[in-house]
Amino acid sequence: MVEPGFVLVASPFTGPFAWTRVAALLREQGIRVAVYGADEPIEPPIVLVGHSGAGAHLPAIASRLPGVERAVFVDALLPHPGRSWAQTVPDAFVARLEALAVDGRLPPWPEWWGEEAMRELVPDDALRARFVQECPAVSVAAIHEVMPEVPEPPASFVQLSAAYESETAAARARGWPTIVVDSHHLGLLTEPEVIVDELLRP
Repeated sequence: MVEPGFVLVASPFTGPFAWTRVAALLREQGIRVAVYGADEPIEPPIVLVGHSGAGAHLPAIASRLPGVERAVFVDALLPHPGRSWAQTVPDAFVARLEALAVDGRLPPWPEWWGEEAMRELVPDDALRARFVQECPAVSVAAIHEVMPEVPEPPASFVQLSAAYESETAAARARGWPTIVVDSHHLGLLTEPEVIVDELLRP
């Protein structure tokens, strides 16, 4: 029997680099892994893992990839079919972001929170600089994209930060297995071994 490989899906706001350190540790253990949008696809069976804003996209990705056995939401939005990302956050926040848009594109995600907040999340200067560099300027239209109605794979939830407590509660209400880890939203960059341990938990 072939052990499932992992397909790691980053938030559209941060880009694939966010998963690179976790992917490297999994590969060191001989585990099949691909960072979605950056690596060549892997053969099924697959565990689909989404972080942050990627969570809403996992059902649609699962419907396109063969052999997805389950999904893991890591400090991630839960699926919200029929709604857009902009409808999951306060209107005032959306208005503030749209006011900062240039040529139809939002400022990169790190600029939403400021340099001090990013320094606290990722203290290592070189790692933080690379992460910031890799965060794209997402189109304003993307945050208004309505998520499709597609079947959802069996799922579990890993909470890294207090900001996702409501998502954890919603996951529990759905009957998903949930785990709360003492980390932070970008723990996959600063503490990749912790994330790997949770992904490999029996």
